[in-house]
Amino acid sequence: MKKIPSRYLTHHNKRKRIKIAVTVGAVLIFLFTTVVGGLIIRQVKNEQIKKSIVIEKKANTSREILNKRKENVTIQVLNGGGILGQVEVVVKTLEDAGYKSENITLADADSAGHKITTITSRADFKDIVINIKEILKPILPEIIDGALDTNPNEDSGFDVTVITGGKKIEAFVPTKTITRNPKISVSK
Repeated sequence: MKKIPSRYLTHHNKRKRIKIAVTVGAVLIFLFTTVVGGLIIRQVKNEQIKKSIVIEKKANTSREILNKRKENVTIQVLNGGGILGQVEVVVKTLEDAGYKSENITLADADSAGHKITTITSRADFKDIVINIKEILKPILPEIIDGALDTNPNEDSGFDVTVITGGKKIEAFVPTKTITRNPKISVSK
């Protein structure tokens, strides 16, 4: 066997050690970035989950507050369109949405012929007005916000007033059933 000079072995071993060190360094850098990247991604996901939980809790709290306010709000529904049966349908729709029937009063408006439904309220009942508009939109598509009662010394007796208006809609017109008594004939 041929003897290799020690100077060559030292140089060869040195190159080999450098190659191993570079490989080990690359592997360590890869592992470090993977672990750190995973931790960052996990932290971002946890923050997103926390935010969605907070948003969900706020939404649930808002819904709970709205539902609690629905139980106590006083509503006056006035027939401003002059359409027979219209206010009864509005009241039924509000009751179905969770508003208490004992807190809803219905009557005729001072004048008939309103083309658009108007909702007025006390200033601190804006959330209720928004909810009522959403509820009534399918049956009364044209709804506008009226004036807010910002004077606490003037009390209309109601938190929200809905003055109905709009075109005649079949759902609001009660139908009359006509029955005829046919003459009985006896044949012999």
